[in-house]
Amino acid sequence: MNLEQFKKLVRREFGGNLEHMTPANVREFLDEFQRERRRGGDHRFQLNETQTSYEAILRDFFRGVLELPPEEAVIPLWTLALDLAFADLREVIADQVADLFGPDPDGD
Repeated sequence: MNLEQFKKLVRREFGGNLEHMTPANVREFLDEFQRERRRGGDHRFQLNETQTSYEAILRDFFRGVLELPPEEAVIPLWTLALDLAFADLREVIADQVADLFGPDPDGD
């Protein structure tokens, strides 16, 4: 997928100004996007991760992205940033919306 195709996909999903982004549909988009990128021509998942620790996986990711041409590097960096931004948002608003769902039965 090239950058123009990715932009069209993002805008189709979230609107021209990304006005339809929510934590829920961002998670769905990212999950589906990753599933599609991992599928091979035969639609089987292909996991080629050789690293075993979280830190090593991150180093491998950033090392690989650093070697990509800028037009190709934008896609994985943008999706990572989107994931991190909305993951943080869910944590930030969790306390604000907790009262909407009543007291925690476990007392936490």
